[in-house]
Amino acid sequence: MADFLMFRRMVTPLFVGFAYYVLVAVFWFWCFVAFRAAPPTPIPIGPLGQNPGAVTIEVDARLGILVAALIGPLLLRVPVEFIILFFRMNESLTSAKREIKYLREDINRHHRAARPAVSG
Repeated sequence: MADFLMFRRMVTPLFVGFAYYVLVAVFWFWCFVAFRAAPPTPIPIGPLGQNPGAVTIEVDARLGILVAALIGPLLLRVPVEFIILFFRMNESLTSAKREIKYLREDINRHHRAARPAVSG
């Protein structure tokens, strides 16, 4: 708690993580709404009218919505991970700095204790 109050521990990664899950939930909600609203009509993919003998593939329009529902959260996660990465790097460097400080103090304490007393 003291680290939080002294701004040594950041709260922004928690907000960013929370916002990510809220955005994914909203995105999936709207994908569900679009999936329910889209008619199950096939969309022809391929040559349209140029070559009547060519093979055309018909894909359901709702397939694109399903693909977006799977790929969308992954595309959103990449920038969120980059944002959180910088905060994690800061926490790791701060932790390493703190450990080095304690090691130096410990070495100095042992070094002073090992010196023989000077009599004069």
